[in-house]
Amino acid sequence: MTATPMAGAAVIVVILAAGCGASGTIGQQGSPPAASATGPASGAPARATPAASKGDLVIMQPYLPRPPVTDMAAIYFTVRNTGPGADHLDRIEVPHLSSDVTMHTVRNHAMVRVRGYLVPPHGTLILRRGGNHIMLTGLKQMPKAGEAVPARLFFRHAGEIDMIIPVVPRTYMPTSS
Repeated sequence: MTATPMAGAAVIVVILAAGCGASGTIGQQGSPPAASATGPASGAPARATPAASKGDLVIMQPYLPRPPVTDMAAIYFTVRNTGPGADHLDRIEVPHLSSDVTMHTVRNHAMVRVRGYLVPPHGTLILRRGGNHIMLTGLKQMPKAGEAVPARLFFRHAGEIDMIIPVVPRTYMPTSS
């Protein structure tokens, strides 16, 4: 029996649903733990301060839930644009974990790969479970809760923005800020 592209897509959606949860999932809530690029998280909740910023863009609440499988993970965060011009997230690099990093959204209950995300002027781009998200496949190592992962975002106008992404328990759900 051979696998069809639709069967492969269904498997990915099932894995994401199991590992990343849906917006109604009950789990740990709050801000991701504060973390550094070289050490584990302190366990203390992070305040609603930016994880990173450059120009008019502010990156808030990045997190990577501990994956349920060894070969893929997802990253979520919020980008606030305080300026009058739109920007566009073109790509993201997470070299310590994966060289295959892609951007996705969910349409009609199906995961769809996209080429990037618009960050509207005076607006917000939200990456969350069940919606826009970053996928890492072919993981080089399994991230563990309490660790931190460096990443680099590439925006069309703001340029490169480096940030640290805390690895949180699989059941973690952020609070709205």
